Amino acid sequence: MLPDSIDPEIVRLFPSVKTGVVESGPWRIPLFFDKSFGKNRGCIRLRRYIVHMAQMNETKEAMMTKTNQIYQDFEKLIDKFPCDPEIKERQKDQLDKYMMEFIDEVALLIAEGDATQIY
Repeated sequence: MLPDSIDPEIVRLFPSVKTGVVESGPWRIPLFFDKSFGKNRGCIRLRRYIVHMAQMNETKEAMMTKTNQIYQDFEKLIDKFPCDPEIKERQKDQLDKYMMEFIDEVALLIAEGDATQIY
């Protein structure tokens, strides 16, 4: 079920492709990042993990490697599903926007030193 606050353009931009009940298509990207999903978005656990890495004095390089791994996985997902080149570019632009918001959010939580904060 989609939250009422999700932007309809995002719904059109990232089609849902399911394998049984598991989402396997580009819709995984907004499910992971979009703040409309609140505490149900997938990045909550990754965000907590990266903040915990900072608290355990992991290097910034290690935290960026983990974040970049997720970014690359989603880039591959976009490339995997055929669509118009213009739409593919818009999907990648939105992924970049989601990643920047995520990095800003994590940086703020690291500065506050709170891995448990949900929002």
